[in-house]
Amino acid sequence: MLFFTGYTVTSVLVFAGLTVALVGLNEITRRFKWAGIGMYVIIPIAATFFIWPKTAGGNVGGTWFAWVKTYSALAGVIGFMLLRYIPKLQKNKFMLTYPALILAVNILAVPASGLRPSAGGWAMWLGVSALCAMASTVMGMIFGICCKNQVSASTVISVPVMVLVMIPVFGEFSGFMEKASRFLFTGVLSSAAAALAEDTPRVDGFGIGVIGAEIALAALVFILLYRKNGYERE
Repeated sequence: MLFFTGYTVTSVLVFAGLTVALVGLNEITRRFKWAGIGMYVIIPIAATFFIWPKTAGGNVGGTWFAWVKTYSALAGVIGFMLLRYIPKLQKNKFMLTYPALILAVNILAVPASGLRPSAGGWAMWLGVSALCAMASTVMGMIFGICCKNQVSASTVISVPVMVLVMIPVFGEFSGFMEKASRFLFTGVLSSAAAALAEDTPRVDGFGIGVIGAEIALAALVFILLYRKNGYERE
């Protein structure tokens, strides 16, 4: 939200500090069960009844579309917490479809909100999203195979994820960052999202090539690390 107004040194520093604080809070809630329950269950329930109804106004934060996004994000977090802390749910058929249901709700919320992208816009967005999801999955596998356990992998991957996400954001006011984002799959995805909102579907061959090259490179690195660690002999 700090980047909807003029960019100043103060706003950038506040944004950086807020990002670091959120990463730290994420680590705390991930490491300690009751911290996660308090942050993602107890506080949202209390805020739903005592805080948010009073603060929701006539801006985007007060519309039903924003609430759908907020609660679907919370539902995703709570769902994965259930899978983590109740192992028997990992074989539950409903829990296997849980992420798909959240995705379906978010997709249906777009046309219901009044935004009417063309068929070409939807096809472009879904195609680019699928390719970017593949790229991020393979990159995540690289960190997973290099780390000792899930906790260390999640900690290590926080930094590159933050870099991949922040470069397109800072590209809004930095020419250098804008050029750099063109060489990242997150930058291509950000441009595709803007095109979907404007109903001007456009992803050039360069963008598709960037995603494809990063998928291929990540896959190659994963295969090399996989063989180096001797997993193919198991």
